[in-house]
Amino acid sequence: MGKPDLIGSAEVCTILGISRSGLTNLLAARKLTYVSRLGDAGPYLFERAEVLRHRDEQAAKAASA
Repeated sequence: MGKPDLIGSAEVCTILGISRSGLTNLLAARKLTYVSRLGDAGPYLFERAEVLRHRDEQAAKAASA
């Protein structure tokens, strides 16, 4: 098993089509989780596969609505 493909907040926002505050809301609601954080105030790191899974789930919900 290889290393996870980690991406930063800016790329997550681009993939999901949301703003930084939208990402903060997803984190607060525990709808998306981060893998690590660089230091106490550093950027969050997310696993790309988890972000893509979240995006696809949201698209499926929107299509069935």
